[in-house]
Amino acid sequence: MKKNKIYLLLLIITITIGIIIYKESNKVDEPTFIPILTFHSISNDSLEDITWTIDIETFENEMKYLKDNNYNTIFVEDIDKKLKKEKNIALTFDDGYEDFYTNVLPILKKYNMKANLYIITDYINKPNYLTESQLKEIVDSKLVSIGSHTVSHIALNTVNSDVIHTELSKSKNILENMLNIKIKTLSYPYGGYNDVTKNIAQTYYKYALTTEPGIYNSQAYNPHKIKRVTIFGTDKLEEFIQKTTKRLYDDK
Repeated sequence: MKKNKIYLLLLIITITIGIIIYKESNKVDEPTFIPILTFHSISNDSLEDITWTIDIETFENEMKYLKDNNYNTIFVEDIDKKLKKEKNIALTFDDGYEDFYTNVLPILKKYNMKANLYIITDYINKPNYLTESQLKEIVDSKLVSIGSHTVSHIALNTVNSDVIHTELSKSKNILENMLNIKIKTLSYPYGGYNDVTKNIAQTYYKYALTTEPGIYNSQAYNPHKIKRVTIFGTDKLEEFIQKTTKRLYDDK
């Protein structure tokens, strides 16, 4: 009788463990939504149209909002990782203006935030753009991941495959040799791409970013057609908050 009870108990335990294992193995993960924000120039002296330039005070208020509301900034190349925190967001900066070093980096350090910075390699050391020494200091901060914005900032959907290969491979090699890092991500200039561009980008980069409006959805995205949310210089803080807290676009 005692043996029968032991066998029955072991059977119940075995069945229970089997049910738990089955449920875990067939568990469907909930989709993860991550806003990937796009910035250009952060300056009180507009280098571009005011639409693309955000003044320093406004930008800092936006970053302070993220910090005060417990957002966790991540690198674009980490979007597929199992993230411990729920409120994740990625900050991306296109073009490689010098004001990233003078105005953005100090704010990132102040709030301990990460960002991806996309560099046009032909523009390095040119007026208003980052120098090689500034880029090295930015990399040393460990808060910024460098990516390619091509060699010449040409719209890749307007040129042939040979030019695309050159723009993508050369810019990657220049940055890797200059900064002694691996370049994993690309931002398409002007958001311009097509199927040929996308297929070639896969050869050189793990992820590629577009300017198509949308929020990253872990269950419905293409790693070489990643959508972003553009932050404009004309955005009020309320508009910025809306862009970081709501799914404004249907990514299904």
